[in-house]
Amino acid sequence: MFYRACQFVVMRNAPPQQLDEELKEIQYFPDTPESHYAVDLVFRFLPDLFRLSKSMMENDPLLKHLNDWANRWPLSSVGIKEISVPFPIEGFVDCPGLLRLYCDRILARNDVSRLADPRVRTLVEASWGMYSELAPNIHNHIQHEIKQQDGPDN
Repeated sequence: MFYRACQFVVMRNAPPQQLDEELKEIQYFPDTPESHYAVDLVFRFLPDLFRLSKSMMENDPLLKHLNDWANRWPLSSVGIKEISVPFPIEGFVDCPGLLRLYCDRILARNDVSRLADPRVRTLVEASWGMYSELAPNIHNHIQHEIKQQDGPDN
């Protein structure tokens, strides 16, 4: 399916029905750590495909599918900043290895949009320990949020 999506990036004249038929099946995979990892073997390149597929076309059917994929597979979509919905990590949150991989990608790609989940935020903060300079953008974002929560007087 990823290969077909790559082809659709080049063949922009494919009818939306064809895109629907060929790209929707992956949404029905189970929400398990094994599925997230298996999908990620290829979908780790989803942010790159997303950037390549952006177009001036309004309501692009390919971008709709890529958005759906990015929402469904959060481990693979770290770094796509155009998506502004909560990312459901329930499928792999109990798998320490995948959760660590997720947090490492957040740090590597400076994706602050993923910090809304307190479990992720705690693990991301713990990743740099006493060395916040290892992730200055994320650290500054968190400090800014803390100042906003404390109010202007504090």
